[in-house]
Order: sequence, then structure tokens, then C-alpha cells
Amino acid sequence: MTGKKVVIVTGSARGIGAATVRVFANHGYTVIGLDVLAEGKDVIEEVNEEGGEGTFFMCDVSDEEQVATSVQKGTKKYGRVDVLVNN
Repeated sequence: MTGKKVVIVTGSARGIGAATVRVFANHGYTVIGLDVLAEGKDVIEEVNEEGGEGTFFMCDVSDEEQVATSVQKGTKKYGRVDVLVNN
């Protein structure tokens, strides 16, 4: 678990979503990235390599069960979710 605030960013693999992940990480948040595109993992790996903290889950946000599972996994790992960015 982390004492940092935790943010979930959907659509985290590219564009605005990837930029949002980086901004939150640069401001000290733990980031959970969700996307249907596997390159979302690369964005989170970049954050971790630069000293931030984050996790990526493959997730289709149009599938309620996938979203619930991703949020449960993130909450279990980090103990909380403080911010949601629905990109």
C-alpha cells in the first residue's frame, strides 16, 4: 500500500491519457492506467523507471465487469483510489 494519493486514468496508452498519467506521476500520485491498448503498459513502465509508482491493467471501460475487476485490483494493491480521470 502507498501513502500517496492514487489516481485511475482511463485511456492511458496514448495522447491525452498518457500525458495525464505523466502529469499525475510528476505530482507524486500513484497512477493506475487502464486501456484496451497494450502500450499503456509502456507508459506505466516509463513512470516507474523515472521513480514514480504505477500499475497498468488491460481494461475495456465499456465492460462493467472489467472495470470493477481493475478497480478492485488497484484498491487491493494501493489501499485507496482518490481521483478518477475518465479520458
